[in-house]
Amino acid sequence: MKNLGLKVSVIDPGFFNTHHNRIRAASSISDYDEVRQRARSVDEESFDKGGDPQEVAETVLKVIETPSPRLHYAVGKEKR
Repeated sequence: MKNLGLKVSVIDPGFFNTHHNRIRAASSISDYDEVRQRARSVDEESFDKGGDPQEVAETVLKVIETPSPRLHYAVGKEKR
């Protein structure tokens, strides 16, 4: 990308409380119901306690406005 004059940054969001968290597949395989329910419970709790999506939007704007942005931006409570 660099030889094309393009700058690339990765924005790594943690859990954020948005309505997209509740989107589910239209159908599922019943063999996985127990595992799926446990995973959903963990996900729902994490998303419910998640941060404000505005934080991600502000990071995107920061990257756009920075002349030489970093490669990686971690956003949220789970920053690595």
